[in-house]
Amino acid sequence: MDAQGYAIDIELISRKLNGDCERGEKGEITHSDFIRKQPIFTISVLLMGKYQHSNKKDEILDFIKKYYSYVDSSIDEIIEKESNIMVKIIAEFNVLIQGGYCE
Repeated sequence: MDAQGYAIDIELISRKLNGDCERGEKGEITHSDFIRKQPIFTISVLLMGKYQHSNKKDEILDFIKKYYSYVDSSIDEIIEKESNIMVKIIAEFNVLIQGGYCE
């Protein structure tokens, strides 16, 4: 998959976490063009927005610590360093958001 494809995957998750909003409706965090420039920042913001009510607090913090070195990197830069890492990041992100929040 290319960088924009990864950004779109994260956008779709972001939109779902924000009440199935429209693209860009909740600001740049739900727009793939922004996400492509700073995916780890975007994912971290989304996770921290749910952190207070999560039953996966330790896992969220571990995820952010694990990928913090990429916080200022674009998807293009990340996959240039390690080609398959975005698949892993998105999969881990999905695990963190599934069934991990109090209602």
